[in-house]
Amino acid sequence: MTAMLLFMLLAMAELSLAQSCDRNGPALMNEDTCRQAEKAAVPNHKQQSTEGASQTKDLVASTTLGHPAAALIDQTREMADFASSESSFHTKDRAMVSRVRHLTSSNFSHLSPNDEQVLLAFRDSMRQSQSAAMANWTNANQNDPCTWVGVTCQGQRVVELQLSGMNLEGEITPLIGNLTFLSTLNLSLNSIYGRIPPQLGQCRNISILDLRTNSLSGFIPIEIGQMQNLTTLWLSNNNLSGPIPVEIGLLQNLQELQLGNNSLTGRIPASLGNCTSLVQSLTLNRNFLSGGIPPELGKLTRLWYMDLSQNNLKGNIPPSLTNCTSLLGVWLGNNPLTGSIPIEFGISKQLHYLDLSGNKLTGNIPVELGMMSQLLSINVGTNHLTGRIPSSLANCTLINYIQLDNNQLIGHIPIELTTLKSLISLDLSRNRLIGNIPSSLRNCTSLTSLFLNNNELTGDIPSTIGMMYRLLVLDLSQNNITGNIPTSLANCTSLKNIQLANNQLLGDIPMQLGRLTQLQYLHISSNNLSGNIPLALANCTLLEYFDLGNNWLSGPIQLDFNKLNALQIFSVNANDLIGGIPSSLAYCTRLVLGDFSSNKLSGNLPTQLVNSSSLQSLRVRRLANNKIEGPIPSWIGSLQQLQLLDLSNNKFAGTIPSNLTELQGFKVQENSTNSLVGGSSTLQFQIILYPRGDYGILYTYILKRMAYIDLSENNLSGTIPLDLGKLVGLKYLILSHNVLQGEIPTNLGELLELEALDLSNNQLSGEIPTTLTQLNNLGTLALSGNNLSGPIPRSYHFDSFAINSYLPGNLGLCGFPLNTSCSENVTLPSKIVRHEDNQFSEIVSIPGLYLGLVIGFSSVVFTMIFWDKAWNFVFHPQSLRVA
Repeated sequence: MTAMLLFMLLAMAELSLAQSCDRNGPALMNEDTCRQAEKAAVPNHKQQSTEGASQTKDLVASTTLGHPAAALIDQTREMADFASSESSFHTKDRAMVSRVRHLTSSNFSHLSPNDEQVLLAFRDSMRQSQSAAMANWTNANQNDPCTWVGVTCQGQRVVELQLSGMNLEGEITPLIGNLTFLSTLNLSLNSIYGRIPPQLGQCRNISILDLRTNSLSGFIPIEIGQMQNLTTLWLSNNNLSGPIPVEIGLLQNLQELQLGNNSLTGRIPASLGNCTSLVQSLTLNRNFLSGGIPPELGKLTRLWYMDLSQNNLKGNIPPSLTNCTSLLGVWLGNNPLTGSIPIEFGISKQLHYLDLSGNKLTGNIPVELGMMSQLLSINVGTNHLTGRIPSSLANCTLINYIQLDNNQLIGHIPIELTTLKSLISLDLSRNRLIGNIPSSLRNCTSLTSLFLNNNELTGDIPSTIGMMYRLLVLDLSQNNITGNIPTSLANCTSLKNIQLANNQLLGDIPMQLGRLTQLQYLHISSNNLSGNIPLALANCTLLEYFDLGNNWLSGPIQLDFNKLNALQIFSVNANDLIGGIPSSLAYCTRLVLGDFSSNKLSGNLPTQLVNSSSLQSLRVRRLANNKIEGPIPSWIGSLQQLQLLDLSNNKFAGTIPSNLTELQGFKVQENSTNSLVGGSSTLQFQIILYPRGDYGILYTYILKRMAYIDLSENNLSGTIPLDLGKLVGLKYLILSHNVLQGEIPTNLGELLELEALDLSNNQLSGEIPTTLTQLNNLGTLALSGNNLSGPIPRSYHFDSFAINSYLPGNLGLCGFPLNTSCSENVTLPSKIVRHEDNQFSEIVSIPGLYLGLVIGFSSVVFTMIFWDKAWNFVFHPQSLRVA
């Protein structure tokens, strides 16, 4: 019984001390003392509920303040030790003591009221319906808060809150600052919004603060500088704004700082150089930081990774950064940095990654960079670097990636680079390199990507490229390369992307390319290739981009498009192809662009394409400058994605299908929030269009909301469909050089996006609708060569069109800018036709002509007979005298 009473006194003393800590807080007691006492009174919920008396004694003895409860515990512990050592200690008494310990532990297992209230407040600030993870966060009288998902306790206090990726949505309650024993707060990968509460600065024991990948906004609170124990601060991938607080420089224990992908502004504080414990990373990328790079960052000698890319940083790269001898990676790309590349980078023996791309750096590439023996990747592309590529880069024998693209580098490709057996990607594109492609590139057996495009390279494509079996991408476009396409390319069976466009290649397309079954992108346009399109290319069943345009290819298109059903872009424009449009094209249900223009194709459009499931992704259809005949099929009106239709300069006849007005691709306006179904926002392809007459406009990107219809130079008849005004997104409407009749529909004035309207050289009649004055975006108006009459509408914008918008033809028009006033009584001719088709008999009366000739001849004869002076002028000119 004595032992039981002693242990009850011990439990009461522990409780007294813990409650005193909770009630009085650090003002009366040292926080360490309270934490030690809480550990003694309430063990961790993950540990056993009983502990040895000697362990508790040692724990309490470590406290330094003389609290009465602490003294009581000391005395009670001594008595307990004595009682425990007595050999006469009864087994029944031991059982009772054990029960007392169990009861007291159970009574004190709940959190302190303050921490529990904070957790409940945090729960209420989140949308419960969005997170099943907080389903068991109910009141403490139902379960222990220390068992709640994401909550870790130590004693009566919360020490960890781990709720990453729990689909939380809401704001962080300021009450969270009351969790003063918190060491880890991880709310990353959620949808939390609002500001970071400044009250977090009260959590001075926190070491890990992870709020990345949320929707937090506002400034980073300066109170974070009070968290002296902070080792990890992750706030990246949010919407934070304002400057980086200089107070972060007070965090002497900080090892990792990630603030990237926000909207932070201002300068990088030089005080970050005081965070000498930074070891893992300093990432400030993807912000709007300005000013220069502080030289003080050179004090971070233990730092591994520094990412300051994609900001507005200016000035030179400070050489002091090379003092960070532990650096493994430096990313300074996509800033407007100027000056030269510091040669001091050459002494960075540990550097693995160096990215200085997308700046305004000048000068040569330092040969000293070849001293970086551990370098794995170098990217200095998109700068203003000049001079030759240093052959010393071949000393970086471990290097995997070399990107020197988009500079002004000159000279030959250094033969030394071909010794880099670890090289995976070599990008020397968009420079001014000359000479041949080294055949010794075959030694780079690890190479998967080779970009030499947009240079001034000459000579043949070396057949040894066929020995680079790992090659995935080969881009030699935009050079002066001659010769044939080597058949050895077929040995690179992993190739996915071949770009040889805009060179001077000759000969046939090798049928062996059909063995490249992984090929997705084949771009060999704008060369001098001849012969037929190899049927074997249909074996490249993964092809998505297939461009053979602007060559001298001949014969019919006999590809089996049933196998090429992955095609999205197919272009054979500007060749000498004959025959019809293949009916198997109906299998290309993913086709976005089909360009067959400027060939010698003939026949009608295949009826097989009428299937409603065919070509439903088609956005660009070009058949211009061929010999295709027959009516325009009505199934074109079912192509819901169509946004560019060019059938010009063919032999189409009949009327314009009325269901063209149902084309949804022409109904999306520029400022509309609606979008077409499927497809990307832009289509990357170069097309020359002729919306303003005889000169073409090169479109590199066909925007989703760019709408173009050209049916000119055919034999179309009938009237212009009255509902064309429904195509409110239309930008170009060209119907010239047909035999269209009737009036101009008034609802064309509803095409507010229209930039060019060409209805010239038809047989249109009636007045010009005044509704056309609403087209304030109209830059080209061509109505000449018709039978239009009446006054020309007036408006500030409409008055800018010159006379050639209306003349020749249109003899019945009047008003500005013509010289004919509408106040005059203008007698209209009985019949006016297109000026280029006017016949003599239609504009001159034949009987009247004969009568006029007889009268005129008789008058001349009568004058000569009866007037002497006229007689002498003809027969005796020498008799005339000058007065």
